[in-house]
Formats: sequence, structure tokens, C-alpha cells
Amino acid sequence: MQRRTTIASILASIIALPAMAQHADILITVDSGTLQVAAIDKKTGTITPTNVFAADLGETGIPHYIDEPGLDAEAGTLPPGSTLGFTVIGPLLRWDGATFVPTSASGCEAGETMTIQYVTLLRTTSCTDVAGFNLAVQSDGGFHKHYVFGVQPGSNGQIDSDVYALQFTLRSSDPSIADSAPVWIVFNDGMTEAEHDAAIAALKGPPCPADLDGNGAVDGGDLGAMLSAWGGAGAADLDANGIIDGADLGIMLSSWGSCA
Repeated sequence: MQRRTTIASILASIIALPAMAQHADILITVDSGTLQVAAIDKKTGTITPTNVFAADLGETGIPHYIDEPGLDAEAGTLPPGSTLGFTVIGPLLRWDGATFVPTSASGCEAGETMTIQYVTLLRTTSCTDVAGFNLAVQSDGGFHKHYVFGVQPGSNGQIDSDVYALQFTLRSSDPSIADSAPVWIVFNDGMTEAEHDAAIAALKGPPCPADLDGNGAVDGGDLGAMLSAWGGAGAADLDANGIIDGADLGIMLSSWGSCA
């Protein structure tokens, strides 16, 4: 009798495999009553502010699946007895070389989807937001979990090689802690690293949007460029409201100094 492959058997296979090289995990903190994220390199402990994370599907030997990045919070970060959950924002997207688009030209219902699983808990992306599941915070207020992410075939029964993007927010069951801003994971499924990197860069955007002259710092040159364009539109419209005004000046001044 042919053995049927299930998500549960894939999960067991991933857990049984030796540890592989991995991208940075998602470090969770709480600042001013709001969940925040950053990238943490588990080998070096280096922390980098970002809301865009990377993963390679199939890295552990199971095609189209990966259990990275993990979610981590230091002891004392979250209230003991609380839970941490997520909400998927919109459908799974794919990179077309210039931007992220639905996984099928026929719409998100026809294209590939993604499952997010932890043991028996399972959610699948849809055309609309999907409420995820909650997992318990450790008794010391820490959190360390690895979901299994997997791409599922579209209506044609196929999974194309692509770079995929999943967007979600994190939420705490503690009413005093606000949800995180949107977080992205960009998954490479059989494409080149250059294509993966380009997709990640597109989501991260310019590292320093107020650096109008591109010299690596927000300084007097950028201020002069903004003032000369005052009242109009263009690159100095940092909040994208259609006019260069005091709000944009405030953003520039808050970013003053080196972009590094």
C-alpha cells in the first residue's frame, strides 16, 4: 500500500532532521506597550532592527517546507500566563521580478497558498485576513517557538518555483500590550539568491528615506533639498501625503545623522 504523505508526517520529518544553517530569528520585545520585532542572529547575538525576514523553503530536505525563522522573546519580556498569537494579513504573494503580486493571474483563490502549523494547530492563507492560533508564553515570560511554513498547490495542482511573501502581525492576549506592526517573511522556493535578495530589498525599501542626496547621512544638504521643494511634491514628501510640509520636516529631523 502506498504511504500517504501528510502535513503531520512532514512536520515529524523536519523535527527529526539535524539543525541546518539558518537566517535570523524574529526577536520579540515590548516597547511603550506595543509588541516590537527585530532580527537576532542566534550564533552571534547580533540584533538588527527590521520587520522583513528571510527563509529558504526546502532547506531541511522537505520540498516547499521550512521551520524558520523562529520566534524568540527573552525571559521577562511577556506576562507569564499570557499567550502570543498572530494574524495573517491578506493572501500569500509571489515576486514577479519587480513587485509582489497574487500567486496566480486568476486571483489568490487559484494560486498557491501557505500553511502555518504548530503540532496539531494549522492555518492556511486566504484572500482575506486569517486569525492565527495562540501559544502559551513560558513561565519566565520568555517565548521560543518554530512554526512550520509550507506552500500548498494552487488549483492546477502545481507549485511553481518562486519567491513568496507572507505578511502578519503578532498579538498578545494581555490587553495592555498592543499588536505589532506588520511583519514579513520572504521565502525562497527554488529561485536564485539574487532574486531572493531583490525581493527582500523591495520590502525593506530605502534604508534612509530622508537621505535625499544619497550620501549616507541626513544632513544640511537634505534639509536644503526639502526646503527648496517646500509646498510641492517629490522625494522629500516623506509621509507620502502629496505635499512637502512640516510633517516631512519632522520626519527628517528625527532621522538626523548617519544612516548606518
